[in-house]
Amino acid sequence: MFTPRSKAFKDQIRLDELARWIITYHSYSTVSEKNLVALDGKKTKFQKSAGWLYRLSPCFVTGKNLFETLMLNTVLVGDKDAEPQKPYCEYNQQDYIEHRLQMKQPKNTAEAYTVWSRMLHIDLDAYGKPILYSASFPQLETKEAYSEQMTTWRFNQKQGGMTPDLKREANIEEPMWLDWNEFTDENTDNTHALGIMEWLKLIYQQGWISKDSPINLTTINLIDNGNMTSKLPIRELYNRISPKLWMLSDKNWFRTIGLIVDATAKVAGSAWKLSQEVSNLKGLQAQSNAIAQKTKNKFWRDLADSMISFDDWLEEIEYSDDRVEVARNWFTITAKTYDSIRAEICSDPSPREIKGDNDQNIFTINNHYRGSVQRTIVNALTEIKKIS
Repeated sequence: MFTPRSKAFKDQIRLDELARWIITYHSYSTVSEKNLVALDGKKTKFQKSAGWLYRLSPCFVTGKNLFETLMLNTVLVGDKDAEPQKPYCEYNQQDYIEHRLQMKQPKNTAEAYTVWSRMLHIDLDAYGKPILYSASFPQLETKEAYSEQMTTWRFNQKQGGMTPDLKREANIEEPMWLDWNEFTDENTDNTHALGIMEWLKLIYQQGWISKDSPINLTTINLIDNGNMTSKLPIRELYNRISPKLWMLSDKNWFRTIGLIVDATAKVAGSAWKLSQEVSNLKGLQAQSNAIAQKTKNKFWRDLADSMISFDDWLEEIEYSDDRVEVARNWFTITAKTYDSIRAEICSDPSPREIKGDNDQNIFTINNHYRGSVQRTIVNALTEIKKIS
């Protein structure tokens, strides 16, 4: 992906390295390929395939060692419609190409993780240097691809179904724990169960792991450049949170933390709106959205650098703790972070900001969003009190 070798040496590769590179390339290829595989012998245009893993929002459990990591993510239950495991190497090559050109969504994990995004032909020259010829296969649909066990899901209004919750350049500052409600073992109107959570629930019920075990949920996302004709990766995001298993498996605690996360996201939204409206007062309408996004990003950074991080806060929670008090402790930190942002935005207002426009000035805007944050916190605490 991001080569560790200089230009002079990156074409020098051993055959075992080449084999691993091919597997990685099929999984993470972009859409910049110019050549297309012919459909029915015709030069038909189609949406070029990006690698399967490139189009997911991968989420997996990291264990103490490689063996434990593999066992915690080897999901042996799941989608009842999944087909028997069949990687591409079990196909006759010509049969596989014909199968791939039918653009059928993989219905088993082995096929998904070995699916070809390109047709490749490799020649080795007299010095053993590989010469690569490639052509793109058609794009595969990821909508409701529930044989995929290691991605988070969200409802995609445009596509009318669940799709992987991909990360974008615009939201790279947002912490991983904002996806808390997607780390679920249940299907809802807004998301689909994360496959590995169903597996963790089963092995907990079998007594193979303790309810107090920390679950190292890890995400690694490649962020593309937003260019529809290339989608080249421009950065890699690595995040991890480590809730105890009971936080994920106990419905009351899972919902409590979910309400806390949702309320915190709304507070961040209030910081965005406050910043945007004050920027408009200053006559910076053209830049107001960009300024507001920077403010929101600063909110997340300041929150992470506050008295206690979200992960450390999770670690301190005990199963017997009062859930309302736990929420109040977090909201105290959240409110202080917002107040710091608010004070920075609203300090030393100019005459233009004081005068305002259309009965709106910096004081009315400040008061409005301060009240909005207070109502968000009160409403969340009210909902948490209702949880039996």
